[in-house]
Order: sequence, then C-alpha cells, then structure tokens
Amino acid sequence: MKVWQKAFKLTLQIIEFIDDFPKRTVFNVISKQLLRSVTSIGANIAEGYGSFSRKEYRRYLGIALKSANETDYWLMIIKHSKVFQKVTNRPNWISGVRPFKKKVEDFEKANIEIIKMPIALMKKLE
Repeated sequence: MKVWQKAFKLTLQIIEFIDDFPKRTVFNVISKQLLRSVTSIGANIAEGYGSFSRKEYRRYLGIALKSANETDYWLMIIKHSKVFQKVTNRPNWISGVRPFKKKVEDFEKANIEIIKMPIALMKKLE
C-alpha cells in the first residue's frame, strides 16, 4: 500500500532526524511525542489492513489520520520554537540552520501527502 510505504519512509527519516537532537528535557519530550505519533501512522494502517471488515479497517485509518495530524503538530512546534531555532543556529549543530528547517518542511510536505491518503481510502470504504 502506497500510504503505508510513505508512512514507513517518513518514520525512518524522523528517527534519524531526532537522533541528532541535543540530550535536553525539551528535546527529549518533543522527540518522544513525535516518534510516538509518526510510528502510530504506519502501525495503524498495517493493523487496519489486516482487519476482517471494512468498518474496522476504516476505524484504523481514522486512528492513523489522527496520528498524522498529531505528527503535523509536533513538526510545527519544532519548526517554530525559539528553543529549536537557538540550537540550530549554533555552529556545532550537525544539520545546520537551513538544512534543519528544510528537513522539517520536507517532513511536513510528506506528512500532508500521508494525511490526504487515508481520507481518500476512508471515503472509498464508506
């Protein structure tokens, strides 16, 4: 399934991305929440795909959609937070300022594509 493949790819990219975060409380909390929400997308798509009914599959797609929306929220926080901006402006930050912001924007774009796909699938299952 294309939506599951996109969710899986985004999950792997975010895992690598958050591995570079400094080991401070704010970064730990946000990275854990982001990791939980992004991994939930693909997991719920996979679980729903193995369902015995269209209704149950649709329900899992709804959960995946909610997780994708939550992922979008955490990415917005990272993108707009002054705490993240301060750290990414430091010369020793691995990703650098522009690559960091570009990565987050790329994640947001990929996640928006993912958000659209369960909606379309849910409509087909009605």
